[in-house]
Amino acid sequence: MLDLKRRLFYTGQLVLFFSGLFLLAIGASISSWWQAIPFNFGITFIATSVIAFFNKWLMANDSSNLLRKWGLKEIYEHRHEKNRRINDYIINSATKLDIMTQNSLKELRKNIGKQLEMRLGNGLEMRILIPSDINDPQHTRDIEDLINWCKNLGKKQRQKIEIRSYAGTPQDLYYRVDNMIFVGPYFLGRRSNQLTITYEFTNKNFGKMYSEYFEQIWEAYKDNKVKL
Repeated sequence: MLDLKRRLFYTGQLVLFFSGLFLLAIGASISSWWQAIPFNFGITFIATSVIAFFNKWLMANDSSNLLRKWGLKEIYEHRHEKNRRINDYIINSATKLDIMTQNSLKELRKNIGKQLEMRLGNGLEMRILIPSDINDPQHTRDIEDLINWCKNLGKKQRQKIEIRSYAGTPQDLYYRVDNMIFVGPYFLGRRSNQLTITYEFTNKNFGKMYSEYFEQIWEAYKDNKVKL
């Protein structure tokens, strides 16, 4: 979709630019006072297209700088927008899935539950961090639901999942699929956070900071394994 919009933008600006040149040529061929009309329109068309190209170039440079400096790859207005790409990657080739969550991974299990089970028996490993101090009854039920789902998997699949609990409540969702890292807030009072803003990072700079944070907590609570 983004590529289509980009092509339409460039095509439209090129049409506008060459239309401006065409109008200038018409103006140059007229010797009467009518000459000013195509000249003015031609200059306006050309100026508009040049400014649009320049603004697009500045935006591209800003985006490139965000990627180089922070590793920021994409911003999703709604969390569910990332699901399809992640799910396809998990089904086809992912080898490592790290998650810090206070929910039950309901959407993941609902969308690709059977495929996820197959991948857990064929190359995929999952590490999940869950909070031990949750005062919200619904989140407590969500965590219990997640643990029960893991316990009901086959022995081969259970061996590929490890859950550790830690003292605290996560302020952000952390979701890593190989080198793709997704981070987003949990909004207070919102039953589902699928409509919450989420950021995608590469595993460098800011994204690396989050992945290292996950590893620190994972190691600090190595004795808090949940029995599956």
